[in-house]
Amino acid sequence: MLFRSKAISLTIQVLKNNEIENIPSIITFRRYAKWFKDNNYDQWVLMRDGEKSLADKVEPYIKRDASLLEVGDILVADGHKLNFQVINPFTGKPCRATLVGFLDWKSGGLVGYDIMLEECTQSISSALRNAILHMDHIPSFVYQDNGRAFKSKFFNGDKKFEELGFTGIYQKLGIKPIYAVPYNARAKVIERFFLDFQEGFEKLMPSYIGTSIENKPAYMKRNEKLHRELHEKNNFIPTIEQAMALINDWLKYKHTQPCTNAEGKTIQEVLDDVEKQNICEKQLDDLMFQSTHPCGVR
Repeated sequence: MLFRSKAISLTIQVLKNNEIENIPSIITFRRYAKWFKDNNYDQWVLMRDGEKSLADKVEPYIKRDASLLEVGDILVADGHKLNFQVINPFTGKPCRATLVGFLDWKSGGLVGYDIMLEECTQSISSALRNAILHMDHIPSFVYQDNGRAFKSKFFNGDKKFEELGFTGIYQKLGIKPIYAVPYNARAKVIERFFLDFQEGFEKLMPSYIGTSIENKPAYMKRNEKLHRELHEKNNFIPTIEQAMALINDWLKYKHTQPCTNAEGKTIQEVLDDVEKQNICEKQLDDLMFQSTHPCGVR
């Protein structure tokens, strides 16, 4: 591996300024740097790239085997800011909404989601309800983000007020919440799904605006008259309902893909194996509604 000569030349200059004699040659500095990296790789990565790189590249880790799970046992939840615009139902203007999704860990399929302008307890509870009704199964665990909305008393309850009925949706439904380590996207398998969603769906939307300033589409860049004219001719910005209909169609395609945790089966075939619990929609609504307030008032 070649090491930057700039650091070596600066080091030599500092040694000369301090009147150090017998300064090693450049190749000697290179050999020492290589020796130090080979024998102190943890310090090398920590000092050059920081603690996150140390955790990602050096520290030991446990590899999880999702094939040992049963379908419907664990749902993974997170929010995703859409990279295409929808019509704001309150103002009628284009905006970026947020999709909150629940992914079945075993199959890798998105079993429930909802789209609202911002991630909140209402959108999360709606997405959870859709997931339970779609699978006809209440999961044992929900593996989720550390965000404020996910950790609110609305879902987890408050032990100080259990006698008043504030026990939380998860406790009412018999679900145990598990929270991901902060700033560790690899621990949440739903992040991989959102990447596929971005590449396979969002980029095909006419109202796609990119994931960042550096990654915006050509029609949004300066002096791109041709792309801007083409975009104006096909400037379709969907409503939230239209966006959800399009996403549902894309999910039908997505769930026909092979399941990485069940050899020889598609995502949908794995989802079809879930143990049905004959969930009563009315009882589910009552449980989730009662979790908000003992008198049924938000």
